[in-house]
Amino acid sequence: MNRMILAATIWASCCALTIAQEPEPKFAFIDLQVKQNQLLADTLSDNFPDSHLADLPQGEQKLVEVPYKIGPGCICLGSALKATKPASVEIPVKRKFAKLFMLHATQYGGTPEGTPTHIPDGTLIGEYMIRYSDGSGEGIPIIYGEDVRDWWNWDKSKETKRGKIAWTGNNPAAAMYENDIRLYASSWANPKPDLEVESIVYSSKMDTPGAPLCVALTIQQ
Repeated sequence: MNRMILAATIWASCCALTIAQEPEPKFAFIDLQVKQNQLLADTLSDNFPDSHLADLPQGEQKLVEVPYKIGPGCICLGSALKATKPASVEIPVKRKFAKLFMLHATQYGGTPEGTPTHIPDGTLIGEYMIRYSDGSGEGIPIIYGEDVRDWWNWDKSKETKRGKIAWTGNNPAAAMYENDIRLYASSWANPKPDLEVESIVYSSKMDTPGAPLCVALTIQQ
C-alpha cells in the first residue's frame, strides 16, 4: 500500500512539474496605427454623427484570452455602399509567426432580409492576404455570419460559426435604436510559420454592403 501511495505521489509531482514547465504563449502586436484611416472617436457613419467606437478601451486589452493593443485609430474598408473608404490596405509585418488573431467586424449586414444593407450568412465580404518573403501568399477569407457580423447588434447576438464576440459597447446612435455595438475575435493558424511575413493585405470585396473594419491584430510566435 505504501508503494502505491509513493508511486501516486511521484506521478502527481511529475504532472505538476510538466504543467509548470509549459511555456507561456509569446504574443506580439502588429501596428495598425501606421495605416489607420478612422479614429475610434470619430463617426464611422455618413448619416449618424455619433456612430463611433469611442467606448472601446485603448491600450493593451485582453479579450477572449488574447492580448490586443488598441490604438486611437482602426482600418475601415469600403463596400458597395461605402465609396469613401479604400478597397484595400497593406499592413507591414516583417515577422514570423505561428498564429494570427484578429479583432474586427463589418459595417452593415444585420438589418432584415430585403433591406439594402442586409447581407446573407455565408457571403464573402473581404480577405486578409498573407504575403510571405518568398513571394507566396495565403488568403484568410472574411465571411459574413461565420467570422463577423454587423458591428451594430441588429440581430440580437446571433451566433457565428467561427468568430466570437470579444467586446460589446455602445454609442449614442446605436442607443437611439435600442442597439449596442460589438467586435469579433477570429484566429488563423499559419501553415508556414518558418517563413517571414512581409505584409498583410486587408481587402474588401466591394460588391456587397459589407465594409470590413479591423481594430487590432496580434500574433503568436
